Amino acid sequence: MNNSQQSLVSAPWAQDLACGVAVTLPAASSARRLRVIQGKLWLTLTSPLASSDEWLATDEVFDLTAGQTAVVEAWPSARFEMLTPLSLS
Repeated sequence: MNNSQQSLVSAPWAQDLACGVAVTLPAASSARRLRVIQGKLWLTLTSPLASSDEWLATDEVFDLTAGQTAVVEAWPSARFEMLTPLSLS
């Protein structure tokens, strides 16, 4: 898991996942942080060169880099949200 000191703001959505439901989080132009609100997630990261799997439980976070795609699946159910860096514009 990656931890950073960036100021983060919640994206406009959180999502509930039922057992066996997988969701693809498409690549974005900026870094994002996935935070598990409740339950357990299986996170699969994909890139052109390799893929890896991570398990995340309640209150754990994982930083997705710009351009990184991920697939999340609940075990057995989960609620998560995406956080994005605070824009200073």
